[in-house]
Amino acid sequence: MIKRRLENIVADTALKGRTTIILGSRQIGKSTLLKSLISKSRKKSILISANDAIIKSQLENKNIEAIKQIIGRTKLLVIEEAQKITNIEEVLKLINEKLPNVKLIISSTSNLKIEKSSSYQINNYKLFPISYNELADSIGRTETRNQLKHRLIFGMYPKIISNTVDEKDKLIELVNNYLYKDILEFDGIRKPSVILNLLRTLALHIGKEINLAEFSNLMNLDRKTIDAYITKLEDAFVVFRLKPLKRNLKNEIGKFQKIYFYDNGIRNALLSAFNPIDLRNDAEELWENFLMSERMKQQSYEENIGNKFFWRTHANQEIDYIEENGNSFSAYEFAWKTKRKVKFPKTFIRNYKVKESKIISIDNYLDFIWN
Repeated sequence: MIKRRLENIVADTALKGRTTIILGSRQIGKSTLLKSLISKSRKKSILISANDAIIKSQLENKNIEAIKQIIGRTKLLVIEEAQKITNIEEVLKLINEKLPNVKLIISSTSNLKIEKSSSYQINNYKLFPISYNELADSIGRTETRNQLKHRLIFGMYPKIISNTVDEKDKLIELVNNYLYKDILEFDGIRKPSVILNLLRTLALHIGKEINLAEFSNLMNLDRKTIDAYITKLEDAFVVFRLKPLKRNLKNEIGKFQKIYFYDNGIRNALLSAFNPIDLRNDAEELWENFLMSERMKQQSYEENIGNKFFWRTHANQEIDYIEENGNSFSAYEFAWKTKRKVKFPKTFIRNYKVKESKIISIDNYLDFIWN
């Protein structure tokens, strides 16, 4: 079993604070993490699931006496599948107010809409597919580097990493049995086939600028609906957005956005595309998606919340990825083929305070994603 870096982070706060929420897609190890946290706690604990119809009903009824019967003398209440509980914020508030000695840890496969003004303290954490750092912690850095090309195709889900036989079938099973199932349960989805088509279309556009107006024409769907569906895919931790940097220059493009997948394997499974990286015409896109997702994992676990962008002008000057820290910027270009010539636009260098500018290739990518 690969140890998750989030475990120590959560253990330091979750077992001390009042309410902790762990977010992440299905099959990435949330249940394993919860059980490990319970084993570390010296408090009397109980793990319940909102998949249990009776448990779900008792929580939703907000009957504190019924809830007391569920948890007994428990001091640490762990709830799985919290996204299934209607009005989850009210349930958490009730338990916090009526059972002040009970600590809460809950997990959810979708982003919970809980207002920041809640009267009780909430610690939010995101769990991602296995990170390159976590894999290296488990099997060593040399073997992890040796697996790079394989991971670009099959991704970093625990089930895929731990079972190297029939990876294609396992990834397709993840998409069909979990990803699509979650999507079909989204509120407000009137035509499931539309969002599934959108998902595949996004898979074809990783690392490319997304013009919602063009997508609207392409899919014969209004722009607001497309934007809302992408937000739902974000909330389910399938994709994440990168916004454009537009500050100083008149010719900077600020309307478009980029979409990345949390996992290369899921993206490839959506397209049934499993050819080796050296035989693909989308190698650059897969490389960029991998680097972006790994950087995102690294910075999330380190609680680095600096602003992140891409940059392009109407003159087609562009930078793949930019991080803002304080009043300075770090600029990065991604190049799978190390011989590809990449130059950073002088316009950007002149108009922004650039702390660092680097081309991230297979020769130096470890400095970008490892810690």
